[in-house]
This record gives sequence, C-alpha cells and structure tokens, in this order.
Amino acid sequence: MLTEYPWFDNINENLSQALLNERMPHALMIQSPPKSGKAAFAFGFAKSLLCSQVADLSGSCGECKSCQLFDAGTHPDFYGVDKLVDAKGKQKKSIGIEQVRELTANLRDTAQLGGFRIALVHSVEAMTTASFNALLKTLEEPGKDTILVLLANNQASIPATIRSRCQLIKPELTGETLIPWLQSQVDAPEIEVKDALDTSYWAPLAALEYLNEEGASLVKSFFDKLDRVLLNQLTPVEFLDQVDSTGDSIIDEVTNYFYHVEKCQALKLHQDRYQRIPHRLIFQIYAKLLELKRAQQAGSNLQTRLQIEVILIQWFEFGKKLVHYSNS
Repeated sequence: MLTEYPWFDNINENLSQALLNERMPHALMIQSPPKSGKAAFAFGFAKSLLCSQVADLSGSCGECKSCQLFDAGTHPDFYGVDKLVDAKGKQKKSIGIEQVRELTANLRDTAQLGGFRIALVHSVEAMTTASFNALLKTLEEPGKDTILVLLANNQASIPATIRSRCQLIKPELTGETLIPWLQSQVDAPEIEVKDALDTSYWAPLAALEYLNEEGASLVKSFFDKLDRVLLNQLTPVEFLDQVDSTGDSIIDEVTNYFYHVEKCQALKLHQDRYQRIPHRLIFQIYAKLLELKRAQQAGSNLQTRLQIEVILIQWFEFGKKLVHYSNS
C-alpha cells in the first residue's frame, strides 16, 4: 500500500485499477483537512509510480535507482511546489507565478528516467490568480505520462476551471475507519478517541496529537488561557499575545474551546465555571467563528487576529458579570 493510513485504502485500490487499465487521470486533487495524511499518500503514490521494479501501486521497492533518487530528494522526474521561505525564515503566504512557470518549463522536458513525470503542488489554495492561470495551461496540455497532484484543504477558494480539470479524491474520514486506527496507536477508550476527533474536526493525525500527552497538555493550556479571559484575568489582547494568533489554526482552536464549553454544559462538568453562561451567547460566538472560518476557506484577506479579538471581547465582557456575581 502507498501509506499506512487505512482511510486511503479505497483510493489506493481505485488508482491501481486505473493504472492497470491505462486510464490514470492526468490531474488529481486530493482534498481533506490539514493533518489527515494526504501529503504522505501523495508522496507514496509518486514514489510507487516512479519505481522501476514495481508495476502496480502496491508500494515501491526502495532499492532501485528511481527509489534511491526519490528518497534523496533528487529525482529528476518529480517536481514539488510549495510556499517558499523568505529571508527571515518565515513561510510566504502564497505560491507565486514564477514557481508555476518554472514547473511548467520542467514538465515540457522528456522524462529523464523514461517513466512518468509527476508534479506535486502543496497548499493549492495559496496560489495567486496569476499562478492559477499559469497552472491551467499545464492542466489543459499536461504532456505524455505527466501527472499533476494538487493537495487542498478545501475546494472553496480554488477556481472552477482548475477543479473541473482534476479528478477529486477524498479519503474516508469516518468513525468506522478512524477510531480503530487511533486505538491501535494509543491506549485510549472509544469515548476519548471520539472526543479527540471532534476536537480536531476529524483530522486523524491532529486527533492523534491530541490523544498523546504533549498534545493534550497544549490544548489544556490553550483552554485555560481562554478561561482566564472569561474570568477577566487576561484581556483578549494579552491572550492573543501569548498564543500563535497569526497562524491558520487559531480560528479552529478558539472554536474548539467553545465546543468544549458547550460540551461541559451538556455533561454538567465544571459547573462553577460554565453553568451561568447562556446558550444564546455560545451560539452567537459559534456563528461568528463559523462565518470567519468560511471566509478563511474562501481565500478572503482576513485580519484574523483582529477578528478573534473582537469575538473574545464579547467573552471578556460577559465574564465581568460572572466576576461581579461571584464577588457579591
């Protein structure tokens, strides 16, 4: 198999059949949440196709010249495109047109090892309009034995002209598949595994991080800080200064906290902390976070930190009433 992750098994089988029937798509779009293993699957797929000793997609030999070059990161017929790192060591926010032009030029050449040529584009949502237009030409005329693999967290911000030229692939992120796998990785009861999956939006590798001790500790620290905002022990600005408020995950992490609050209310846990919070307030904050998430997925130019601060001010202001009540 191309990866150890069972939620890709059906995809593996379908692509193997397509290869056997000489009907392999020239462009694939693998869409799933962050930390669901799609990059690992894509690398396994590429390595297997390029392997000179394995004729199907059952894996790769790991010993032929092609496999050795692939493992060394120097395979002449494999091309990767991702957001570049700037002079300060920070990853840029977008994939520029020059990167796509370079890829297109490389794909015009004949495969040096006589097999497939494969291009893997990470974070396809990060492409600019100009880079999408440049990629479209390659998708329309990919060349013989050329396969493009695009990795996407969400399709919403990807132009229809790009999507329509790719075969969409979605792994089976279901409880039937994910829960047994997670329980094979960690010693945890099913209820804790389900909770980890809910917290991580059913991204299995994120759930695995949550289930291990370090991941759970980080989540607890994040939740504790938001509890302190509620108790007026931290202002929203102080909270945002203490966490990574500029990353793409901050919206999900804050949403997870309010899911945690709602769940604690339903199970009557931490009643001293959450029992006086009206469901209407949680619903309002949820709605704002979901709207913010949709805008992020659509590729809107968000001032994420400022938007989160505005939402948390509402949490902080309600907390004033709780503090006053407890002190009266």
